[in-house]
Amino acid sequence: MCSSVSITSRILQAVFLVLCIFATSCSHTKYHYLDNNYDQLHIPKELSGRILWIRTNQTFATYDPQGRLFYSKIAEPVNSDTVVLYENFYKYDKSGNLKEHKGSKLFNQTETKSYDKHGNIHQEFYTNSDANEVSYYFYDYQSDGKVIVFLRKNNNPLIKIQSYCFDKNGNQIEHNFFDNQGKLISSESCKYNNRNLLIEKRIIPWMQHEIVETYQYDNSKNVIIHETFFKNGVYLDKKVIRYNHRNLPQEVHELIYDSSRNVTSVISERNEYRNGAQLLSKTDEILSGLYTTVDSTVFLSHDDYGNYLVKETFLLRKKNNNVISQERYKEEREIEYYH
Repeated sequence: MCSSVSITSRILQAVFLVLCIFATSCSHTKYHYLDNNYDQLHIPKELSGRILWIRTNQTFATYDPQGRLFYSKIAEPVNSDTVVLYENFYKYDKSGNLKEHKGSKLFNQTETKSYDKHGNIHQEFYTNSDANEVSYYFYDYQSDGKVIVFLRKNNNPLIKIQSYCFDKNGNQIEHNFFDNQGKLISSESCKYNNRNLLIEKRIIPWMQHEIVETYQYDNSKNVIIHETFFKNGVYLDKKVIRYNHRNLPQEVHELIYDSSRNVTSVISERNEYRNGAQLLSKTDEILSGLYTTVDSTVFLSHDDYGNYLVKETFLLRKKNNNVISQERYKEEREIEYYH
C-alpha cells in the first residue's frame, strides 16, 4: 500500500508536468526580465579578445569559445597554503542558455534550469546538499503576457510567490511579490519609451512609501541621468553620467539625500582612457559628512589586446582634511586567449 507522502509526491509531480507543458505552449515571445543577471556569465564588456582564462592571485575564471563562463574559483592564502573558498561550474544548452550551475566548497548548491522554445525560463531546481533542501520554481506563462512563479520547497505544497507582466515587445512592466499566504507584499511597475528603453520604475515596498526611479538617455542609449525619489518628491539619489566618444563612462557624479532633502554624500568617479578605449586610471571620491574617501587605481601595463595586466590601487581616508588611514596594494593578472 502506498503511503500518503508518496501519493502526494506523485500528484505534485503530475502538477509540475502540467505546469511545464503549459509554460512551454503559452509563451509566444522572448521576455526580458529586469532581474536577470545572465550578463555576469560572459566575458566582462571592458575586456577585448577571445579570452580563454583570467587568473589573479585569488581568482581564476575560464571561458568557452562563445565567451561564456564555465569555471571559476576564489581562493585566499592561509599561512603557506592557498585555500579555495568557492568553486563554480557552468553548463549551457544548445541555444546558449544556462542549464546548470554547480557550486562547491562554501557555496555547495546545484542549480538547474529549463527553457521554452523562445528561450524563456520555465523551470528551476535548487539543491543545497549542506542543508538537505530542494527548491522548485515553475513559471506559468499565460496568453495575456502574465507570468506566475510558483515555489515548492522539499515536500511542501506549491505556493505563488511572484508574478510578472510583459508588454507586446517582451518588456517587463510589472513585478509582484507575495507572502506564503498569497498576499501581495510589494510590487514594481515599469514604463518604456518608443525605443524600448526603461524610463520609469515605481517600487511599492510593504508598509513603506512608494519609490520612483527615472532614467534619461543619450542618442546612443546610454543612461545619462538616473534619479531615485519618494512619490512625495523627496529625493534619495541622483546620478549624472558623461561618456566619451566610444560610449565609455568618463565622469559620474552622484548625490545622496536624507529625508529632509539635505545632501549627505557626494560621490564622484573619473576615468581616463588611452585613445578613448584603454582604461588608464580610475578615481572614486566619496564626501560624507566630515569624511573623505579617495579610491584611486592606476593601470600600469596592458597586453596587446589592451587589457590590463598590472594595476595599483591607493586608498586614502581623511577627516577634516587630515589623513587618518591610507593603504596601497597591487594586483597582477594573467590572461590566455584562444588562437
